[in-house]
Amino acid sequence: MQLCKGRCGLWAGTAHHGDGTGRARPGLHFDFHLFRRSDHGGLRAADPAGAGAGGDGAGHPVHRPVGLAAPLPKARPVCRGGPGSVSGLVRGQPVLDRGGSKGITAWAGFLYIWIPGLCLLSLLPSLSDAAARRIARWLLPAVAVGAALLAIELLFDQPIQHLFAGSGKEALDFERDLNRASLLLALMAGPVALLLWRLGRRRLAAAALALPLLLVTDSTSQSSVAALLGLLILLGMACLSWRATAGLLAVGIVAGLTLCGPIAIWMKQAGLADADWMPLSFRHRILTWDFVAGRLGDQPWIGYGLEGSRAVPGTGGAFILPGVGPVPILPVHPHNLFQQVRLELGWIGAALVGLLLLAILRRLTRLDHTIRPMALALFGAAIFTQCFAYGAWQAWLICGMLFAGALLALAGRIRDPS
Repeated sequence: MQLCKGRCGLWAGTAHHGDGTGRARPGLHFDFHLFRRSDHGGLRAADPAGAGAGGDGAGHPVHRPVGLAAPLPKARPVCRGGPGSVSGLVRGQPVLDRGGSKGITAWAGFLYIWIPGLCLLSLLPSLSDAAARRIARWLLPAVAVGAALLAIELLFDQPIQHLFAGSGKEALDFERDLNRASLLLALMAGPVALLLWRLGRRRLAAAALALPLLLVTDSTSQSSVAALLGLLILLGMACLSWRATAGLLAVGIVAGLTLCGPIAIWMKQAGLADADWMPLSFRHRILTWDFVAGRLGDQPWIGYGLEGSRAVPGTGGAFILPGVGPVPILPVHPHNLFQQVRLELGWIGAALVGLLLLAILRRLTRLDHTIRPMALALFGAAIFTQCFAYGAWQAWLICGMLFAGALLALAGRIRDPS
């Protein structure tokens, strides 16, 4: 088995940083959002920095709430037309153009994340059954230790983190680290369960799916719960019909890249951002996606450039939610894989990313029937999670997905005793 060999890393690997500022910032702060209800209903946003009372400086009207804090600062993008962006590749910009250091960093990310990951995925199919079993005997205890440490952190208020953390570490930093670890555990649960199943440990395989679900449910990471539940649902569907599941994923990829704007606008117009039953974090997401949908036409073909989300005009203000406070209009990135690709890479990048994802999906459908359902479920769960949490280019998440794929490939080399 060779998962997305060779072609897999070009576009996804060209960027992986969280916020374009050199400091990866996760999407966990979205649990604290506030908006302000306008006199006519709905939620309103503050003017960005430098905008007049009737617009954002670029002809786009925005609402000015009363008593808002100062607009949030913008981060510098990689650079429209820079070497790390689709526009830079199309225009042939030199590496040392404005924003070139970010482009160099993005390409370095391709080298140190994707190339080793793809090499590992390419080498694993050559393992013998005996070699795969030996590696599994070392890996599985390590996974158990990692899961136990996460359980200690979740159940006892992060004693290990507090023991080694510096004095300047804030509560949100602690929560962010815990939520990241929870999502990685959710992504690993399926491949680890498959490994145990292939080794003949049926009860342990079931526990490898059930226990992580219980753990992440106790965390504040909604994305972890969604990832694991999505994996279980897709796994059941793939066991019944892998063709139907693959077709559903293909439709989702194409629809996500082409219809992410209209869907976001519809969600806002349907009043979901004002629904009391909707989690605050998701209400914030809907407003952000609606804003991004209005900006997709600014640079439709080449986008704003890699990691250029924070440079989009109109992002300097904040939404206000009654009783909570201001939250950024566009927090670092859209927190939606499809919208981020369209916003930063345009239609050209979206076409390439779509082809990449469909090529991976096609390869997964050709795997051995014993591991194909889990492979499809993992692929779908990873995409589903990135539809509402974290950024498309975050290194830790890409590494986690590649490692989960490696565990899946390792399981494929073990002959099932049944």
